[in-house]
Amino acid sequence: MDKMRKAISVALCFVLIISTCFAAVGISASALYKRHGYINGDAVNIRSGAGTSNESLGKLAINTPVLVTDVGFDSSGVRWYKLTAYTAGGEINGYVHSNYVTIT
Repeated sequence: MDKMRKAISVALCFVLIISTCFAAVGISASALYKRHGYINGDAVNIRSGAGTSNESLGKLAINTPVLVTDVGFDSSGVRWYKLTAYTAGGEINGYVHSNYVTIT
C-alpha cells in the first residue's frame, strides 16, 4: 500500500510540474509578440480583422505610436499586425497591414 501511495504522489507531482511548465511557456510565448512601433503612412486604415474586407475602425495619422500584440494573415497570406494604436482620442485596437507599421 505504501508503494502505491508513493507512486501516486510521484505521478501527481510530475503532472503538477509539467502543467506549470506549459503554463509558463504559454505566457512567455504571447509576450514575444509585444513590440512597440509607429505608423509610417498617413491616413492608414485600422481594421476589425486582418484583410481589407474587414470594417475600417478609423484612420491613423503618420507617427501614431502602436503596440503590436500579435500577427495575423488575411486569406491571401498577407501579414497584418494586431495592435493597439495610441491616438489623441484614445486607444484603438485592430489590425493594420504590416507595410504601414515600423517596429522599433
